[in-house]
Amino acid sequence: MQSATLGTTTAECLILFLRLLLFQHAASQPSFTSRYKGRTVMGMLGSSVNFTWSFSADVEWVDWGLKESGVKDIKTEGTLVALRPTGPVRFFPAVPPAYAGRVSGICSSPGEAIFTLSSITKNDENVYGCKIRSGSTFETEFDYARLLVLGEYEHELHIVAALKNEGRRPMTRRC
Repeated sequence: MQSATLGTTTAECLILFLRLLLFQHAASQPSFTSRYKGRTVMGMLGSSVNFTWSFSADVEWVDWGLKESGVKDIKTEGTLVALRPTGPVRFFPAVPPAYAGRVSGICSSPGEAIFTLSSITKNDENVYGCKIRSGSTFETEFDYARLLVLGEYEHELHIVAALKNEGRRPMTRRC
């Protein structure tokens, strides 16, 4: 009778251990708390544009760069900025020449990263992705946004179209 009780206790302990292990694994998976989900971000020619992602606190690495076509990942040699919210970055990506001196990123708080692309050109119209990685499980999560670069005339057309979509009549004012 004593061994039957011991067997039940051992089984219960094993089940409890497995539950804790699964809970810890689920809790340590990185996740975005805000996403672009492929939406378009508009920027004016010659200006700067920010991409901001918020994520769970258990993120060890945040990479931002050019999205690989057809997959949820950053292109090989397409990483523009690598951040480590929990400490110093020990490697710096080889930024493609077209982006040199125009990209930056900061972790503004434990669960947020802001990436900036400066002096944008028409050639910067692309799909940019953010990959977050857990330090404990090495699991990753990915999100992306499309950049549409507008000139002055194109910007006015988009404002007029947006007003019409909202049912409002655009007004023209010249100074």
